[in-house]
Order: sequence, then C-alpha cells, then structure tokens
Amino acid sequence: MPVGTAVLLLVLSLGVVNSNASHALITVITSKSLGGAMARRLLPASILIPIALGFLRLKGQDAGWFGPVLGLVLHVVATIILLALFVWWNAAALDRIASENRRFESAAQDAQTTWLEILGHVSNPTFAHDLQGNLTFFNAAAERLFELPAAEALHKNFYALVTPQSAEAARSILSGRLIGSAPRPESLVLRTGAGEQRYPVLTTMICHDGNPAGFFSVVAPASLLFEVPDPVSAG
Repeated sequence: MPVGTAVLLLVLSLGVVNSNASHALITVITSKSLGGAMARRLLPASILIPIALGFLRLKGQDAGWFGPVLGLVLHVVATIILLALFVWWNAAALDRIASENRRFESAAQDAQTTWLEILGHVSNPTFAHDLQGNLTFFNAAAERLFELPAAEALHKNFYALVTPQSAEAARSILSGRLIGSAPRPESLVLRTGAGEQRYPVLTTMICHDGNPAGFFSVVAPASLLFEVPDPVSAG
C-alpha cells in the first residue's frame, strides 16, 4: 500500500473515532478514571509496537540477516515480550496511583470523622443532608432544639425540619449554594420542639471528589435575626 494511502486511511480513521466520542469505547478512553489512563497508555503501544517491529523485520529480511520464517518468529516473540513489559509497567504505575488514592481517602475519612465528632459537641444546632434532602448528621444541640433523637432524625428529610412557608425559601437557598453563591445566614421558620420559630440558618455545600454531595447547616441564635434579611418577605 502506498504511504500516502496509508496516511489518508489513518487520518480518516481518527476522524471517525473523534466523531463518535460519545460512544462507550471513546468515553472510557477519554475519562479521567484509572481505566481511562490505562487505555490511553496501552492502546498506542498495542498499535505502534507491532508496526515498528514489523518494519524492523522487513528491513532485516531485506538486509539478509534472516529469512521470512525466522523473521516471523522474531516478530511474534519480540511483540509478546515488549507488550508484556509495557503492561507490567502500566500496572505498576496504576497500582502506585491506587495506593496514593487509598491513603488520601483514608486521611479524608479520618478528617471527616474528627470533624463530625467536634461538631457533635458544639453548642449550635447542626445538621447535614444529602442532595435528596435525607438527613445524614444531627448533633446533640439539634436534638435539643427539635426535641428529636438523632437516630430518628436520620430517617427523616430536611424539609421535615422547616415549615411549609419556609420550604420554598430553603429550596432557593440550596439551589443558590449549588451554583456557587456565597454562604450567608438565611431566615427560616423551623419546627422546633417549642413550636414554629424563626432562626437564621447558615448553609454551606459539601463536596466529594470535587462534586456536590450534600449540604451542611448551622442554626444561629435567634438574637441574630435582626441582621438576617427575611427571604420570605423579600420574595
């Protein structure tokens, strides 16, 4: 095959691959996961190594160093050895990355555990919930404010803690945190053990691996209400 034809076919093949970048195979190759990193390392080698060795085989045969049969054997054996070495090197590199990720995740988990233990003893009512609103943390001060045991609260939704008139304001606050608005105390009417009471609530977003994972809220003393604009009346 002429060199120009081969180059043209290669360019067309790359164009077809790029036009189908949303398909599963290309999605894996372009992903930031360990599988994507492995694919990006192994695929070029699996294509270039046989081509390079085939070219060297032809040059050796043309030079008279060996015949076609021995050239084929050398080509196959060399391809197997080089690909095996490349796979081993890639596996060792990915194993180091996975080990570092495990250490990072362990450190992050320890930090989160310590953080939650500290928050469990702060004087301000504090709770957290996931993106669906399911409560995932409820400290002792929140138990006293809502007169609700943590074990029972963790089976409830965040919107069970606010009154219907504040539910829409709460959704607006959470939506604002998702798009990056600055956290500040917002006035919400809460269903406390003493009845419906208005409190300033500071809500921040929790991220995991750079992605939104939930929200963390701290209830401030009611005496700060004069500093907090009322989102219900403002709307």
